[in-house]
Amino acid sequence: MILGLTMLILGYGRNIGFSDALTVELWAIHDGLELAWNNDFLNLQVRSDYAMTISLVTNPNVANSSHVLERAIATFRRHARSLEFIWVSREINRPTDSLTK
Repeated sequence: MILGLTMLILGYGRNIGFSDALTVELWAIHDGLELAWNNDFLNLQVRSDYAMTISLVTNPNVANSSHVLERAIATFRRHARSLEFIWVSREINRPTDSLTK
């Protein structure tokens, strides 16, 4: 939770050019996991309101994906003590969305 609040307060930005929502979500997850890893957080929970993202990163075959970001996230999964991916409905996520806007 502390990491999530830190990213929310500091803001998050990455120039990925023109891209689809899935790639944006994957970059956000990757960068959040990298930040957590670099700060020695080993018990993590990732929440997303984009069901396709959660489905992709929890797929048991993600380590063999042709998509570089999916493989990188799989690497974090292997090294984290505990890493849980949770889908959160957009309605439940609405207060967080309003804080970021």
